[in-house]
Amino acid sequence: MSDQFVKVVHTGFLRRMANSIFGVLFGILLFFGSFVVLWMNEGRIDYSAVAAPSQVANADRVDPATDGKYVSITGALTASEAVGDDPYLNPGPYVRLERNVEMYAWVQESSSETTSNTGGSSTTKTTYTYKQQWTSSPADSSNFEVPQGHSNPSMAIQSETRLAPSATLAAYQVDIQTLEIPDGKALPLTRTIVRLGDESQLVDNYIYSGTGTPGTPKIGDLRISYTALASGERVTAFGVQKGGQLTPYMYRGETQFYRALSGDRTTAIATLRSEYVTLGWILRIVGFFMMWIGLMLCFNPISTFLDILPIAGKASGCLISGASAGAALVLTTITVIIAVIAHNVFLLAILLALIIGGAAFWGKMAKNKMQPQ
Repeated sequence: MSDQFVKVVHTGFLRRMANSIFGVLFGILLFFGSFVVLWMNEGRIDYSAVAAPSQVANADRVDPATDGKYVSITGALTASEAVGDDPYLNPGPYVRLERNVEMYAWVQESSSETTSNTGGSSTTKTTYTYKQQWTSSPADSSNFEVPQGHSNPSMAIQSETRLAPSATLAAYQVDIQTLEIPDGKALPLTRTIVRLGDESQLVDNYIYSGTGTPGTPKIGDLRISYTALASGERVTAFGVQKGGQLTPYMYRGETQFYRALSGDRTTAIATLRSEYVTLGWILRIVGFFMMWIGLMLCFNPISTFLDILPIAGKASGCLISGASAGAALVLTTITVIIAVIAHNVFLLAILLALIIGGAAFWGKMAKNKMQPQ
């Protein structure tokens, strides 16, 4: 079930100019903020490089030879006792158990279309669509544009994560409360592990409860699913061995690295590298779009003013957008290159050597030219 409402807003020329001038301030913040994002991104820690120097510790028994050293341990991550979710799920062999709750609720979607009018005013037509669907974060319906008839109740059950009280990695104790562990997998639900109440049922790997049915749910109905990291999962963890315990490693004395990843040591380090590269490109793209949007906002008053004649405003808008994209691409590339060099001691040393060498060569050439022949 869904319905739509349309809202039409007419904005005069002076108000549009005021809004565009105010947008310049936000554009300046975005523009300069993009440099911060790009610079900090290139200075992020590559944890694959942090993990590589660790020594491989004997997983089958506590080895005195690696006591007090930064190590990696590959073995089964095992919970000390079963973990359950009362009153919905019986205890089972899980290191981490995540309850995922969804509610059948009203969801607001909107789309807008703005038309420029001769004289500089504009007309914005916004279409609000209300749909009923499953969501893990139902909106506060009082904030809807049209709250009447689209009321969402509060969720009676919340999502929650439970950890085993303690755990071991092969022959070593780990602090499961602070150790960063892999994501879990969807837990198949069966009647042997699920606790069903009088008003709940097991359908399609969900515990369903509400006044409706799984086929025709009603607003406020709930469904629960689970993800779990099974006890005995083979992982590789990095930390400092202290006797029979694996404790956090402090990189350069200030950044804690205490993490377990699925698979063997080679796979774990490759995963860390992949995470570093992927996030790096994401943040570069984010920085570029921040710069691009910031520049467009800074020059937006020009196209808003020229929008007195819509064809002139549209043409100037396209020109500003294209020029801003080109400038943002050039500035992003230059910033990334400079940041990469500045955050790499080896590359920085080479650059300084080239600058000093170039200056010395130029000085020598200038001195030779000044000498009489």
